[in-house]
Amino acid sequence: MKTWLRGSRRSVLCSLAVAGVLVLAVALPVRLAFSQAAIRRQAGRALLGDAQSRAVSAALFLNSRRNEIRDLADSGVLQSRIVSGTSAGPGAVSAILRGFGRESRFGSRPCFSMLVFVARNGEVISEAVADAMPLSLTLETLRSLVQDLYVRPNYDILHVEGSGDVLVLSVALMSGGVYHGQLLALLNHEVLDDRLQEAPAFSSRAVFLLGREGAVYLPRTISHAWKDCAIGLQALAPDRVTRVAMPSRPTSPGDTTDALGVRTVVSASEFTLGCVEPASGIPTLGRIAATTVLYAVLGVGLLLAAFRLSGAHVWRWDEAAAARRERQSHCFAALLEQWPESILLADTQGRVLEANRAFLEQRGEVPGSLRGQAVRALLGEVADAADRGVLTRALQGRQPWFGRLRQGRADGGTLTTETAVLPVAGRLSGAPEAVLVMQRDISTEVQVAERLRQAQKMEAVGVLTDGIAHDFNNLLTVIQGNCALLLGAGDALDAYARDSIEEILRACDRAAGMTRRLLSFSRRKGIELEVVDLNEVVSSTEKMLSRLIRENVDMTLILADQPVMVKADVAQLEQVVINLTVNARDAMPRGGRLTVRVGRRLVTTRAVGANLEEGDYAVLVVEDTGHGMDEVTRRRIFEPFFTTKGELEGTGLGLTTVQSIAKAHGGDVTVQSQVGLGTVFTVWLPLHLAALGSLGAGEETVLSLDDDVLPAPAPVPRLPRPAGSQQGILVLDDEESVLRMIERGLTLHGYRVYPARTDVELLVAWENHRHEVDLLVTDIVMPGMSGVEVAQRLRQDRPDLKVVTISAYADSVVSNLGGGRDDMAFLQKPFTADALVAQVSLLLDGSETGAAAVLASSSQS
Repeated sequence: MKTWLRGSRRSVLCSLAVAGVLVLAVALPVRLAFSQAAIRRQAGRALLGDAQSRAVSAALFLNSRRNEIRDLADSGVLQSRIVSGTSAGPGAVSAILRGFGRESRFGSRPCFSMLVFVARNGEVISEAVADAMPLSLTLETLRSLVQDLYVRPNYDILHVEGSGDVLVLSVALMSGGVYHGQLLALLNHEVLDDRLQEAPAFSSRAVFLLGREGAVYLPRTISHAWKDCAIGLQALAPDRVTRVAMPSRPTSPGDTTDALGVRTVVSASEFTLGCVEPASGIPTLGRIAATTVLYAVLGVGLLLAAFRLSGAHVWRWDEAAAARRERQSHCFAALLEQWPESILLADTQGRVLEANRAFLEQRGEVPGSLRGQAVRALLGEVADAADRGVLTRALQGRQPWFGRLRQGRADGGTLTTETAVLPVAGRLSGAPEAVLVMQRDISTEVQVAERLRQAQKMEAVGVLTDGIAHDFNNLLTVIQGNCALLLGAGDALDAYARDSIEEILRACDRAAGMTRRLLSFSRRKGIELEVVDLNEVVSSTEKMLSRLIRENVDMTLILADQPVMVKADVAQLEQVVINLTVNARDAMPRGGRLTVRVGRRLVTTRAVGANLEEGDYAVLVVEDTGHGMDEVTRRRIFEPFFTTKGELEGTGLGLTTVQSIAKAHGGDVTVQSQVGLGTVFTVWLPLHLAALGSLGAGEETVLSLDDDVLPAPAPVPRLPRPAGSQQGILVLDDEESVLRMIERGLTLHGYRVYPARTDVELLVAWENHRHEVDLLVTDIVMPGMSGVEVAQRLRQDRPDLKVVTISAYADSVVSNLGGGRDDMAFLQKPFTADALVAQVSLLLDGSETGAAAVLASSSQS
């Protein structure tokens, strides 16, 4: 009985042992199979999440560079140099490219390795960026990049022997619908590779950028043997982890092994990102089935041993994956907090989840204060109304959006940001779970672009003014010249006709003065310094100022008791008075009191807060009782383009012009203002002490001004008409009326005149009368050859030929065409026939009377 019990007990124990062994033999392989399948799924999710994280980082970097190149092409700075032609020269384009490459940086490193402009005629202008790795590119390689016309920025992948793969950003430079060339920006591979390989980085993973038509960008840290593997990824569906073949050894491209690969989309770009990881430690389905069968056959011992080993392996894998996830989460949190641009993380309902330090500092908030608030209220308004619906969908995670937003600042200004709204997909579902908002402050760039457009408008006004002054001077030349010829008729005119003609001449002199003022306004005429009494300059503008101010403004003019002599340009001083008066008038919309005062003051270092040396100064004070300015506005009033007026009411250049004129004359401008009490502007100009001493000795003032602002015309001496001199003169002018006036005036004084309206007519006359011609009178600006070129051509035959050049254009245009040479005399239109005859007589005969007449005519012009 005991034996049976003992045997039964043994049998039961054996049965239990056999049952346990059978259970273990079946359960352990099944358990192992499920564990290995879970490892496979977890590895795929980790790889997909890492690829999506890298794709977001690459998208932010690539789109930021795209926007920079777009702004460079659209800003007008580079276009103005390219469209202007050869006058700018390749040096100006190189300087712009070099400066842009130096300023575009990511952290401490440049974003681009090389910037290239390829003109449509094949000319290549390239600039390597300092601190970036150089590229071994030839001109033929750069020219070959320009194959298609990309109006908007477009990326291309280029493989360069000796330098590896290069990412090229290309955009066409268009102006007025005309294609001028292609702007190429080669990205710095060091920064781009960091964006692709940034934390969390795995040494065993390979990351690629996949472009169109099989193009692949390989980071420098990856062997070129991976290219076939990268090309194979392009056939994969996005965000699906698949097994692929990869080179097991970079030095042996034919030797491959299994790997996990995934391809994910890089938002708002033409690229997808490929990520490959060796799958040697990740079980396949066949391997899982084979292991299960093998463990069932081997028995309990081998199954237990395999379970322990596999269990430890799985534990280690799980622990490593958890550690990687922890590092990834920590790195992402650090990146979000330390990123220099504003970043906001929100849910798909439009509520704030997290905001980084840059976003909080920009709005003056503390951490946690924005959580739960509506994102739409924090971002501002879109610059383009058509983008409102798109932005709403983007904030719901339905699509990405890139654009510009505007919002008001506390100081009354406007903050313009370049914003990217990107959906964040969940790792498991793939559906949007959050929205990432990134903003970059581009207010300064927008202001610079606006100022450039305003400056171009002012330049256009100057060019228009120059053209009007040229035509007006030609008309005045004809009027003055013919009037002078009539006056030279002697007794043929009665007293009434002579008085009328002289009145016409005086009106012409005033009109010529107005032309000089126009040229001074357009900055086409240089400063003409002369010693003047500031009292007389200000008093002469009184009538003009009375027409500028309104009836509800009471203007008082207070002059100094004694002469206040300064050495200055009268036109620019009058411009200062007018600008300050108009500015004071606009500060008193409901009326008030305006006081203009002239005086003298002694400046010491502690007396005035301006940049002035100690000494005696003339002061022009313009005081109003308007609304005044606060301290913030007062500090900015002399900034170019800053104005407190409406958008269509002021350019922001009036006070800037006043300050520049004062400093150009060795002085400065100070301002005192208080809100509600008015403003006082004081213009300081150095006193001309030598002129004051001469006045004290009883001499007259150097310059006298009449009531109509302009200087009174100086009389032109009438020259006797020589008889029978018969010296030959060639005259070239494309204005027929001017040509006839010159011909009549010279003929009346006994010269033989050979007129010509074109350079061809003049050369024909030269061939027929070269031995009879003693002097050439030529307009400088001509449709064919310029007047200077014509004179140089004739002097090849006659080196001793005398030349008088004339022009109705401003000094800057004349100088650019070679005028003002020492070997050629110059007369500025308008002039009279007597003034021209005086200059001709001076050159041909050395007549002193002619010299006096030339000086008198020059004083008028």
